[in-house]
Amino acid sequence: MAWSKRQLVLAALKELGVVQRDTDATAEELADVCRRLDAMMASWDGDGLHLAYPIPADDAVDLAADSNLKSSAVRAVVANLALEIAPQFGREPSGLTLKSAKAGLDTLRTLAVTTSRQRLPGGVPRGAGGQRAGLSRSPFTPQPDPGITVGSDSILNFD
Repeated sequence: MAWSKRQLVLAALKELGVVQRDTDATAEELADVCRRLDAMMASWDGDGLHLAYPIPADDAVDLAADSNLKSSAVRAVVANLALEIAPQFGREPSGLTLKSAKAGLDTLRTLAVTTSRQRLPGGVPRGAGGQRAGLSRSPFTPQPDPGITVGSDSILNFD
């Protein structure tokens, strides 16, 4: 089950101790934190960390929208969002939140770097100058090793 933007926003607010129950946050607070979430995810996307998060084209807020995040990325997003909004609510993030945010983001970046270095799929022509020295003189690239994949839409697949 994918998390909605509302669930991510509420989880970050709970992480900081701003709210205890889902009904404690005002609609204005939820919308504002959702905008911060969208901005953070757009920044990550611009830095090459593509997580399939639906970044809105305008300033519209849709808390019910599915975040499309894999479960393995949720903790990193929630902890980093908590760090983003802490000053706004006059809160100091806990040491566990700081550690979780850094470790989660480092893991996501490592996966993104590993994925960006993935070889071309097998059977793609090498092109001029792409000849390999050695026994194999095939004009096509070999089949890559299985591992983390990037979909045709440049989205990381954490299968």
